[in-house]
Amino acid sequence: LATMIPEAGGFYRYTTVALGRKMGFMTGWLYFIAYTFAVTTVLNAFRESLLAKLPGNVILESPAFFLVILISLVTMLNLIRLSLVGSVQTYLTFVKMIPVIFVFLFIPFFFSNGFSITPDEWKAVFTPGALTGALFGLMGSEFAVNMSDKIEGGAKQISKIVFTAFGIVAMIHAGFHYGLLQIMGTPGFLESKAIGFPIFIGTKFPFLAVPIAAIVTAAFYLTFFNSSNGILTLISTLLHTLADDDRLHGSKTLTQLNSEGRPWASILVSSFLMFLFGVMIPNTALLSSVCAVGIIATQFLVVLS
Repeated sequence: LATMIPEAGGFYRYTTVALGRKMGFMTGWLYFIAYTFAVTTVLNAFRESLLAKLPGNVILESPAFFLVILISLVTMLNLIRLSLVGSVQTYLTFVKMIPVIFVFLFIPFFFSNGFSITPDEWKAVFTPGALTGALFGLMGSEFAVNMSDKIEGGAKQISKIVFTAFGIVAMIHAGFHYGLLQIMGTPGFLESKAIGFPIFIGTKFPFLAVPIAAIVTAAFYLTFFNSSNGILTLISTLLHTLADDDRLHGSKTLTQLNSEGRPWASILVSSFLMFLFGVMIPNTALLSSVCAVGIIATQFLVVLS
């Protein structure tokens, strides 16, 4: 679809062409709301993870205060030139890869040919919450699809980028979690979660436990910021596309660009909705569930088209 219709808007554009303007608008708006909930979910999970480390912190105890600070940062970053945003995303993505690199480096020291996992352990590892994680895993490909008009090289490059990105991410994700299960064992993984793997590395390499834990923790928190920044770019681009097609009240304002060529009004509206949803529903599980329902419904409409 991206190669056939290499235009901004992605899923919204496909359903508009295939099913008409009404269904296209429904898909676009549903997609926008779903991913606005997604970025709010990420920010709230970020706050909760920091609060677990710093209980009683005044800023972290207040969802509104925390959201104002974080959303202001990602908003300012999104207002600069897209090429610079891309550069920042590239560096942050490298930081995000650091825990993966550590896991791959230490797998040989923990590898067991007799490794096995029971049916009950499979059920424990792959909880219903894993569905949302899998859906978020599609975000990179969807990001490329929604901004396919900005990919140089035309239709051939679009399909190459989407499939290559998805394939690489899937292999890394699978290898990373297999490595975690080798290093931590299923009980350890369930108890300490992914971020706790440096503790298990410390059982064989005590002198590495503290520095690896510090690096992994920093990378873990930067991942939240990186994801929030990327999703804001995604939803503001979609909102701008809807406005550009004159599908919204105030479309004229929402299509305005700043001196860096960025849709400043669409970015500010998206940021405000992120804050509003986060204050109204400061519950990560509920936010995640609403996001998953919205994404599944959007995917269904795209498949239907």
